[in-house]
Amino acid sequence: MVHKRTKGSHEIWDYPDESKLDRPVVFRGDEKEIPPSHIRTNLNTLGLSSKEFDERVRKL
Repeated sequence: MVHKRTKGSHEIWDYPDESKLDRPVVFRGDEKEIPPSHIRTNLNTLGLSSKEFDERVRKL
């Protein structure tokens, strides 16, 4: 994924060719806590369950 732009405190990320996601992943780039609803929305956009996300993060 690549950083596409920043609008206010929100960073917009997408695949370079923009062909894999229906919409980009958005999150706050500042030091604020990310609301659970934003996490769920972004996981849904990526097509991942929270369990799949946890498994991928543990591999890093």
